[in-house]
Amino acid sequence: MTPTTVQAFAVLILGIAPGFAAIRGFSRRRYRTVPDRDLYALASAAVVSAIWLGVVWLVLLEWGRPMEAWGLIPYRPELLGQHEADVVLLLLAVICVPYPVGSLAALAMDGIEEIAKWPRLWGILEKTAFFKPPTAWDKAWRRYIREQGAGEVIVQMQDGLIVRGGFGSGSQADLSPNSPQLYLEDGYGYRLDDDGAPGEVEGEGNAGVYLPGGQINAVYFLPSDKEGRIIGPSNARRKRCHEDR
Repeated sequence: MTPTTVQAFAVLILGIAPGFAAIRGFSRRRYRTVPDRDLYALASAAVVSAIWLGVVWLVLLEWGRPMEAWGLIPYRPELLGQHEADVVLLLLAVICVPYPVGSLAALAMDGIEEIAKWPRLWGILEKTAFFKPPTAWDKAWRRYIREQGAGEVIVQMQDGLIVRGGFGSGSQADLSPNSPQLYLEDGYGYRLDDDGAPGEVEGEGNAGVYLPGGQINAVYFLPSDKEGRIIGPSNARRKRCHEDR
């Protein structure tokens, strides 16, 4: 590869890789799913990379322009050959460091609910356009997980199906910016009869229940004690459903 080709390849990698790593670190910490692979995701990675490279450039200027001294920018092969190890370490840092930075950004997002209690500080963060207020879905699940950790929930679907199941350490509720999705460790579904009482059980998910957020009308969180045991009757309706079958 010619020096021009190498430089073009390096620019392409540095223009995408740091931003992708940062977004990946954020997504893994925030909702543990694979980032989007469309043009919007590519543009987002490019914008984050540009910001990150600008920060790195300012830091390097304080260190006495090492990229110029190493023959990297402008390209000087006689100097670059003498500082190959330094250049490789710099490139690894530029590409790899954004991942933990993205994870820290996710932690900051998790704390926005508390930050929002100080309007002035929140106003400054909001103007940066990097932090968006949590959705009602986010607030509901984060509060439930923080205060109870585990318990039983009742989910009302748009088609009238009611799902009652357990939410614990093996369950998952995807938060923004991902689309709302819910996975319960176990559960069962039923519909209400004409009298408003639980009807026949339509299905049981002893190994888990997946619920797409776009089809959820409402989620009811049942209170539990510190050990995660449901306060009040938890299986009465399920027992009645089985008795009516």
